[in-house]
Amino acid sequence: GIATSLVVRNASVWSAGQARASSFRNVIADVVGSAQASRSIAARRVDPVAGAGHNAWRAYLTSTKAAASKAPAASKISMLATATRRAFGSSVTAASAPPTAHPLVNGGPAAERAVGWWLVGGCAWVYSMVVLGGVTRLTRSGLSMTDWKFVEKPPMTPEDWNAEFAKYKESPEYKKTNTWMKLDDFKFIYWMEWGHRQWGR
Repeated sequence: GIATSLVVRNASVWSAGQARASSFRNVIADVVGSAQASRSIAARRVDPVAGAGHNAWRAYLTSTKAAASKAPAASKISMLATATRRAFGSSVTAASAPPTAHPLVNGGPAAERAVGWWLVGGCAWVYSMVVLGGVTRLTRSGLSMTDWKFVEKPPMTPEDWNAEFAKYKESPEYKKTNTWMKLDDFKFIYWMEWGHRQWGR
C-alpha cells in the first residue's frame, strides 16, 4: 500500500513537472517567436536557422519533441538551451546591424542650415529677453506702466505724457521711493518697461 502510494505520488509529481516544463517551453516559444518576427520585419530579412517567427519555432519544437521525450532530463535542458541560443543569436545579429539614418530635417544641407540659423536666432532672442528683463529690474522700471493693455500705444504728445505721469504719481512706488522723479526721469523708465513688453510679445 505504501509503495503504491509513493508510486502514484511520484507519477503525479512527474506529470506536474512535465506540464510546467511544457508550459515554460510554450512561454519561451511565444516570447522568442514574437521577438524574432518583429526583428525580422524590421531588418527586412528571414533567419533560416531559427525561423521567421512563431510558427517556425513551434514547428522546430514539434520536430524535436519525440527525441526529447526519450532523452534524459539533462539532455532535454541542453537541447532547449541550444535552441534558445540559436534563436536569440539570430535576433542579436539582426539587432546589431547599423540603424538606418532618418534625418530630422528634409530638404538637404540648405534646409538643415536654415533650421540651424532659426534655432540659433530663437536662443539669442531668449537670451536678449533675459538681459533686457534684468536691466528693467535693475533700473526699477517694471512698475512705471500702471495698467496693462493688449495693444499698448506709447504716449506721443506732452498731454499724453502728463496723463501717464499723473497715473504713476498715484502708485505706491512713487509715493514711497520716487517722489524726487521728474517727467524726464519717468520717460526713461517708461520706455524701458514698454520696450521690454514689446520685445517679449
